[in-house]
Amino acid sequence: MAFSEIEKLQEAVARRLLSIGDFAVADIAMESAKAPAIKTASACGVRITVKIPMPQSASKYAAGPVFSKVNLQILIERDDSAAKHSPSICAIAESATRALHNWIAPAECGYGKVQIAQTSPWARAETKSANLSALVLNFTTQSVLG
Repeated sequence: MAFSEIEKLQEAVARRLLSIGDFAVADIAMESAKAPAIKTASACGVRITVKIPMPQSASKYAAGPVFSKVNLQILIERDDSAAKHSPSICAIAESATRALHNWIAPAECGYGKVQIAQTSPWARAETKSANLSALVLNFTTQSVLG
């Protein structure tokens, strides 16, 4: 199966999070109808989902569709009733922020340094359960071609 550059970037971000020991208690997944969880932990009540990166601007200088700026979102969900021994949602979010801020995506992704968004770096996410805490982390990156 051929992957787009956006999908390569999404997978690289998920693999980066997977490589960090702080997330041993988490299920790490990519948002997609076809993408299974990359890593499923024991039932620790923490799930990290790498959302599909969303282009924010296109390069007017490139010959093809090159997105000069892309937003990345990471959704962190913590089931407080199941995650009694897992870190707090803020501790998990801080670890994810440290893992991705100023990280340089692999060259095959076509994108460069990932940075935390300057405005609204974190946001609360709506949940359907009183026991579920959720945060969205916002990052940006730019094309190495744009």
